[in-house]
Amino acid sequence: MAADSPANSSTGLPKWQIALAVGAPIAVGVAVGAYYYRKSRSKDADTDEEKSVTQGNTSKSTANSEPKKEEKVRNLEDLQVLTT
Repeated sequence: MAADSPANSSTGLPKWQIALAVGAPIAVGVAVGAYYYRKSRSKDADTDEEKSVTQGNTSKSTANSEPKKEEKVRNLEDLQVLTT
């Protein structure tokens, strides 16, 4: 029975071209949506980490974070004492 049906639809395009024309934009939309979703999730994680550091929560590792202003001043004063 499938051999009796025409390969072209009423528009004159083969079925695979219609499937490609419909499926490609959907696939691109899903890929772009997944990209933005992952990007927004990583920004949320960064802002959550920044909030916990500014609120004084030191449970997360802050070894790579920049020292606070008070620590910089103290280190500068220590350096001046050592050099004089």
